[in-house]
Amino acid sequence: MKRHSFRCFPFPSLSSATLFLMLATMPLQAQLPTAELHSLSPPAVLAGTTTEVNLAGVNLDDLSALHFSDSRIKAEPVILPESEFRKGPIHSGNLFKITVPADLPEGIVQVRAQGYFGLTTSRPLYIVGKDHALLADAGAIHHEIETAPELPLEALAHGDTDASKIDYWKFAAKKGQRLLIHCQSERIDSRADATLTVVDSSGRELERNRDAIGRDPMIDFTAPADGTYYVGVFDFLYNGGDTYSYLLTISARPWIDAVFPPAGQQGQVMEATLLGRNLPGGSPGEGLSIDGKPLETLPVRITVPAGPDAPRFNSSRPTHALLPTFSFREANSNSIDLGIAEAPVIPVENDATIPTVTPPCEIAARFDADGDSDEFRFLAKKGVTYWVEIMGDRLSGKIDPYLIAEKVTKAADGAETFAKVREADDSSGKGGTTFDAASRDTAISFAADQDGEYRISVINQFASGGPDQHYRLAIHEARPDFQLLAVLERPYLEANQVYSSAPLLRQGGTAPLKILVQREDGFAEPVTIKAEGLPAGVTCPPVTVAGKDEVAWLVFQAAPDAATWAGDIKVSGTAKLAEAEITRPARSGGVAWSTADRTKDRLRSRLDLGIPLAVSAAEKAPVAFELANPAPLSVEMGAKLEIPVKITARNGVKGPLVISPDGL
Repeated sequence: MKRHSFRCFPFPSLSSATLFLMLATMPLQAQLPTAELHSLSPPAVLAGTTTEVNLAGVNLDDLSALHFSDSRIKAEPVILPESEFRKGPIHSGNLFKITVPADLPEGIVQVRAQGYFGLTTSRPLYIVGKDHALLADAGAIHHEIETAPELPLEALAHGDTDASKIDYWKFAAKKGQRLLIHCQSERIDSRADATLTVVDSSGRELERNRDAIGRDPMIDFTAPADGTYYVGVFDFLYNGGDTYSYLLTISARPWIDAVFPPAGQQGQVMEATLLGRNLPGGSPGEGLSIDGKPLETLPVRITVPAGPDAPRFNSSRPTHALLPTFSFREANSNSIDLGIAEAPVIPVENDATIPTVTPPCEIAARFDADGDSDEFRFLAKKGVTYWVEIMGDRLSGKIDPYLIAEKVTKAADGAETFAKVREADDSSGKGGTTFDAASRDTAISFAADQDGEYRISVINQFASGGPDQHYRLAIHEARPDFQLLAVLERPYLEANQVYSSAPLLRQGGTAPLKILVQREDGFAEPVTIKAEGLPAGVTCPPVTVAGKDEVAWLVFQAAPDAATWAGDIKVSGTAKLAEAEITRPARSGGVAWSTADRTKDRLRSRLDLGIPLAVSAAEKAPVAFELANPAPLSVEMGAKLEIPVKITARNGVKGPLVISPDGL
């Protein structure tokens, strides 16, 4: 064991500081392998059946188990029988039999595999309802319409796009029949930027779509005549392979595009209007449309729960998925998320009747036409600090809001003048270049210096409009709070490298976990972050994030004799709010696909279900660090900080080591 001193530069701007250090050999740590799960084949399984699934990825050595976000799903390795080349039955490697209960509802569950290198990154697995048909990719016969297999109505097909090819599926339709053709690729973590096309028997294109729901396409097709038609699926850049999977269905079921208002007050019954297609009892009389396709409307009453639904798999940007929501569906329609508001919701559908409101409240509105903008007024009290937050990008992802707050002054003759108080654009987030914690939404705050009216202007910088481009505008006094987000990534050699990873501890080693603290409404109190549910032989000291800091690191350490283990742990933060103590659980997230160069590959972040941790007893950590003195570190202004560090090198590791502090 060697003992070294680590010297830092002087701190000219600090009178004193208590520092948190995450010590690691970054080059060495980055070269240690972790497991990545790239694809499941098939990407969908039928409820009530047992399906053989093949796993593909990186460092999938000695896979032994699968972990599902729904514990009712079971899996066991496929065992190959004894043969002339095998002395006895052995595990096939990457093949598992997955058994899904018959009563499991349709939807997505999350999967991780466990092997020699701990837990893999996660992938979604689509569960198909037991009463539906599931069809598999039939290979090269899809590439010509003459040999395209049939896709029955309401069945689900799965496949992979092929490079420079189009996958065709055949379907029949009656004249005037309105069918919705759905393709999921981004929503199941596929690399494919899927595009849909519909052609007739002569090959003439009738419809084409890309990026209707995020980057996934949807075609609203009304058959011009009785006949046979063909839907084609391909990657926008004509790429293909086993990581370019898709799910395809042709449906006459109801589809909800939007609900207005998009949120209701918690615990109340909201009067709402569904906007969609093939709605049972829907009225086409509103004249609304999306991309030229008419929408129907249907009035409904919706009971808003007191709290949000439990987290579900969500491929949206993390800031979108973190909004408190509940799921709603009408009859056998798709499910749509609706927001839960803490204050009364005021729906505004006609700009000419916009009232002056009194906080706390939430305004629900939308940009009806291209170039539309809205103005709202509220009554403020002198000396009170107000927060104005807009949620638009986080609802549909189709608008880029800009906020302007102005004080309204009225002259004796009634003439009004406006003085700008605040304006704001996007929220940048604290995820850095490796994790997207940003949003196009924003918030502003200001203290009113008079009793009277203030005007809030809402501008869509995309200059677009339509019935699905709605937003929520919350106006209230400060409600300080915080959220925590654990970023599942491993250290990297170069600034442009981004690798998603489930934390893996080797015996005697450490693993860092980055925690983002999202402070709300000016919350500036210290937050103490801790990990719970750790296995025997693993420790993790709590970390306190002081003041307005928004990034921290938890460091897990495995004992030299720690046993193999894999599972989910819990991370939470505790802080004082007024006289009360509040605790908030952490969610986790990472990038969907790792990349060696984020400037060349699209980087997409999403949330995960659970915070994974694995311990490997098969390997010793090649290098271990610890502070010679675990007491808190402090330094006076203008002084240098010397940090004694103990280094233990194993497995013949020699040569210079680079130690990098974090959080200075």
